[in-house]
Amino acid sequence: MLAIALAVFLYFRLDDEAQRLCEAALNRHCEPFVARVGAARFTPGKGVTMYNVEIVERLQWRPPRGVVQIDELQVHGQFDIGTLLRGAPVVSRIVAKSPRLAVTRRENGTWNLTDLKLKCDPTAPLPRVELHNATVLLANEAADGQSLGVNHLNATFDPVADGSRLFNITISARDTLTKSLEVRGTAAADGSGFRVEYQADGLQSTPALTATLADFGLAPRTTIPLQGVVSLKGEASRSG
Repeated sequence: MLAIALAVFLYFRLDDEAQRLCEAALNRHCEPFVARVGAARFTPGKGVTMYNVEIVERLQWRPPRGVVQIDELQVHGQFDIGTLLRGAPVVSRIVAKSPRLAVTRRENGTWNLTDLKLKCDPTAPLPRVELHNATVLLANEAADGQSLGVNHLNATFDPVADGSRLFNITISARDTLTKSLEVRGTAAADGSGFRVEYQADGLQSTPALTATLADFGLAPRTTIPLQGVVSLKGEASRSG
C-alpha cells in the first residue's frame, strides 16, 4: 500500500516539476515575452506534453497582450530526468495543436513578433515543427483595432539535411480568406531571414479587403477598386 501511495505521489510531483521546468525553459527561449504553462505531463524517454500554453507581450502602462495560445503542445525526443533538470533534452519533434497566434502591427509600422528573439543552441539538431489547425489574427494599432484572420491553417517546418540551420516550410489553409492558400520555401532557424513562394486561389476581393491589406503593408495601395474572385501568386523574402 505504501509503495502505491509513493508511486502516486511521485507521478503527480514529477508532473508538477515538469510544469515548472517547461515554463522556465520557454521563458529562456522567448525573451522579452513571458511564457506561462498551465500543466505538463512528462513521459520518460519520450517527451513532455504541455497544456494551456500562453506567451504574452509586456506593454508599458497597459495590461499584457496575448501573442500565442496553444491548447496542447507536444515536445518529443530523448527525455529523462537528468536532461530535463539540466534543461538540455534532445528534441526531435514539436507538435502544436490548435495554436492561436495574434500578431500586431504597431503604429510605427513594426510588427511585435520582431522583438521575439528565439535562443537556440547552434550545435543542437533542429526538430521538426508542426502546427495543426492554427488560427492567425493580424491586428493594426494604427487603425482602431482593425484585424484580419486566417483559420484552419496547417504548417510544417522540416530541418534541411545539409546542416545549414534552415527549415523547409510548407503552409496550407483552406476555406478561410481564400479557397486555398499554399506557401513553400525556406527560413533560417534563428529567424534572421526567409524566402517563400505563395499562391492564393479563390480570394473574394472587395475594396474594403484591398484597403485592409494595404493598411497592414501586405499589398500596394491602389485607387482602382478591386472586386471579385481573384488568384494571387508571388514570392516574398527577407535577409538578415
